[in-house]
Amino acid sequence: MIREVSELAKYDAGVDVNIERRLTVLRNGLVEFPKNERLMYELAATLSNAGWARIGGLTEYDGEGFLVNSVQNRDNEYWREAIKLYETLISDTKDPKILSDSTFEPVLLYSNMGLSEKGLALAKNAAPLYRSREMLLGYAADGEERREYLGRALLRLVDTAAETAIQLLMSKKSNFDGSLALKTVSRLVSVFELFIDDGNFGPYHARLSELHLYLSTHQRRAGRHDEAFESLDKAFEHSKAIERLSACSEKDPEYTSRLLEGISMEKELWAGRPSYTSRLPEDWPMWMNPDFVEVESEMKADPRWNKWAEKCRENG
Repeated sequence: MIREVSELAKYDAGVDVNIERRLTVLRNGLVEFPKNERLMYELAATLSNAGWARIGGLTEYDGEGFLVNSVQNRDNEYWREAIKLYETLISDTKDPKILSDSTFEPVLLYSNMGLSEKGLALAKNAAPLYRSREMLLGYAADGEERREYLGRALLRLVDTAAETAIQLLMSKKSNFDGSLALKTVSRLVSVFELFIDDGNFGPYHARLSELHLYLSTHQRRAGRHDEAFESLDKAFEHSKAIERLSACSEKDPEYTSRLLEGISMEKELWAGRPSYTSRLPEDWPMWMNPDFVEVESEMKADPRWNKWAEKCRENG
């Protein structure tokens, strides 16, 4: 059952493709295996996904210009059920991985539902960043193995830093005044290029596709219309690159840039990733932008938008 829903989940990232089938398998599984923790965790995760795909989350800027989650999100029936399952697992499980995963997920849901005090209570009990599994593995190993773990940790830190910087950027509306947003997103792309300087980004092509989608909106706002469409083309190319990588038969691809040469791309974490290229026009611009409606109307009025969108859908 776990294998079946895990395979189906690959196609449900933010969309409702196999969600109902996954929910049915997991609910039936818990009838047959009551209180099975792995099934409970998978059901909670699927419900969390369903909450996004079927209802979504509402955010807004308060009177002082800080981003907050709407209390209306508390009506999300899928998230409410997921929270109850996570709370049961946190209370009862002895499995450290299930405990860790079941602590992380409700922190996000509590925040989304305007219950940040509950999320903060859980988050304060977690290990600090410098004591994470990835960092400790690098410190614990020696020789070639140490280099492998340190390389993996570096890339995950860069990816985490990129996501964190975007969230910080969005947290205050005034950050979108002037050139700060444009500079921030541009420099995040440059950080990836600093450590992976030969273009062989491996699974991080996916993150770069997202960053270029978002970058295009800020370039448009700054009047850099040609650059905006160049970024859309780069988002397309990065998306196609991760698709080619996912389809390759190589047992365990490795990075080839000088600093990371020979370090595993951890194929087991992303192998078989479904195509998202056809969804790029719908996913654009990825993250929140206060001027999105205005930028969207300008971008889509440009004849180049339809050509790009058609290219994405035909090649997805």
